[in-house]
Amino acid sequence: MKKIIFIICLSLGLSSCALIDKLEDQFADITRVWNLQKQFINNIEQDVTSCTINNKFDIADNNILLFYKYDLDDANCKSSTNSGRWSTFGNSLTINWDEPIAGESSYDIEIVQLTQSTLKMKRKLINGDFLEEIYN
Repeated sequence: MKKIIFIICLSLGLSSCALIDKLEDQFADITRVWNLQKQFINNIEQDVTSCTINNKFDIADNNILLFYKYDLDDANCKSSTNSGRWSTFGNSLTINWDEPIAGESSYDIEIVQLTQSTLKMKRKLINGDFLEEIYN
């Protein structure tokens, strides 16, 4: 009887390790440069201009992140770069910015989809709206 219990516990332990490995493998794919494709606010697609289409996240495997942001300012495309540290837990991505962005020192993001070629993220903005972005 003890051998049966031992074998059951061993198999459960190995399957738990396999699940943890699978989750870690899933988020290993997040480390790359992601280019903005689409934006939605409260499920309404926003215009991505020839300027803002340049927005990108550079997520490095050392938990350092760079965000290259582009905005139109009086018809001129202006760029800024923000840096921070990132971590994941389950389907959550947390970014702690070195300098606050628009009053936010961190982002708590839900990873809606993550594949080799697509990163779909959703987060609640300060004003209560929901921003969903798709990066390739």
